[in-house]
Amino acid sequence: LLVRALSDGPIEMLSCDRCGLDSLKIDGAFIPVNLTFLHLRDNSINADGCREVAKFLQGRNSSLTQLNLGCNKIGDEGVAILASALQNNAILKELWIDDSVEDITMEGLKMLLKMVNDMTRINGTLQSNHTLQYLDLSPYKVDDTDLIRQQIEFALGINAKNENNPAAAGKEKVIQTQLNSDKRSELCQQLGIGQRMLFSEIKPIHLPEVLALISRHHGQGELYAALVPSIAALFSTMNKKQCLQQQKAYHEAKLEKIKAEIAILEEAERLQQKAAYHHETTM
Repeated sequence: LLVRALSDGPIEMLSCDRCGLDSLKIDGAFIPVNLTFLHLRDNSINADGCREVAKFLQGRNSSLTQLNLGCNKIGDEGVAILASALQNNAILKELWIDDSVEDITMEGLKMLLKMVNDMTRINGTLQSNHTLQYLDLSPYKVDDTDLIRQQIEFALGINAKNENNPAAAGKEKVIQTQLNSDKRSELCQQLGIGQRMLFSEIKPIHLPEVLALISRHHGQGELYAALVPSIAALFSTMNKKQCLQQQKAYHEAKLEKIKAEIAILEEAERLQQKAAYHHETTM
């Protein structure tokens, strides 16, 4: 009822920290249009509560930029719900899910990393979340999750650097991770993604531009590593270009021949008309 009452109100911040909340019910049709800060810290909100909170993140009129769900019972299931809701969210910039009573495991962290940099394919990276800039996962643990956390922070840093320019953020993530063989291999291993032929995703016509980006940002060694799997596609591009040039020359020659035939017919028609006119005037 409170959220519905706020739907058209001027309230920008709502704090329900330590309110003993263990469940929520939010009507997606009444998302507060002016609410930018929502703090629900230190309650007992679980995955079911995350499904309701997700309505804020998926609402077309949502203006929520800061969400604090720290010290709840989020767990991996709640993380999966929030990550899915944030996949296409272009508003939220800060999220707290620290000190969850239900531990967020390696699997939960992988879902968060995929949200901000989906390494399964280049288009996945381009379509990742490029808005979120801060994600509190503390307490920080030095364990097997350390590298995943670092990669999440790296992606968030790119988002912050390219604030209000998601296209630039997506491009930089592709350059820094997808087009860097060591980084790509490391991330794919951490995420459990099988290695695939990166350049099979790139149209041959765009390969020269991509290779130029690799050379500019990662150096000659990385360029050489990229050339090995892409050389066949490059030859394919050159062969296709040569074929198209030959087809163009053939059709241009054929067009010139047709033009010449039309000119002969037009000249014959002109002479015929001239002869007919001369015959009429001499009778």
